[in-house]
Amino acid sequence: MIEKDDPRGLPYLWLWGEMKKTFPEGTDTWAVKHKNGISITPIGLNLHEKTDQSLNLSYFIQEQVKDILT
Repeated sequence: MIEKDDPRGLPYLWLWGEMKKTFPEGTDTWAVKHKNGISITPIGLNLHEKTDQSLNLSYFIQEQVKDILT
């Protein structure tokens, strides 16, 4: 990790790493690589919203794939 300054003089961090070739079974990356799965990360940007978007997304996905899983 390297800390530098942007053109406005504000600090930022430069991160890097090596690409992994193996992934622990049960992780999102393992499922994508070995089971042709997908990985979904629910992100809510409205910090003042009163509903839990991750629960809504989870329910939506369950409804969409329920026929596939049964």
